[in-house]
Amino acid sequence: MKNGKYFILFTAIMLCAAVLTSCKEHIHEFGEWTTVKEPSCAIIGLEERSCSVCGFTETGIIKKSEKHKYYHSAGKVVKEPTCTESGTKQYVCSVCGNIKTEKLLRKGHRYDIITEQKEQTCSEYGLLTITCSICGDTFEEETRPLGHNFDENNICTICGYDASELSE
Repeated sequence: MKNGKYFILFTAIMLCAAVLTSCKEHIHEFGEWTTVKEPSCAIIGLEERSCSVCGFTETGIIKKSEKHKYYHSAGKVVKEPTCTESGTKQYVCSVCGNIKTEKLLRKGHRYDIITEQKEQTCSEYGLLTITCSICGDTFEEETRPLGHNFDENNICTICGYDASELSE
């Protein structure tokens, strides 16, 4: 096995020497680089250029691309956003399997269900329960008394209270 390694090394050296000696007469005149294999996010690419005098071909490496191919229509919601917490959506690169995570904004409460717990009167506060239609979160809010609306006879037009009784 040891002799096999030396044979391969010797052969490689001889090939290099043959290439170098065959072109001793001139300096290579290379043309433009031509892409042989496009790079992707998973593999390197290859490019070549040839000497116009002797035909020697030089091969170069093109770095892996940093651009992944994510299909936004194929994203998967991993965590749904709620009223109070953001969610996440993931996309998978169709070439290399790299995962990109996107933050989904929280929805925020939608307090649009209002239930009257206690009706306000002219002299007493009322009480409302306000509920989020998305998550069911609630809070209570007092409503101010309406205040009396007296007519010319000092009788409240809302509750019927007679203010003339106070003056007697």
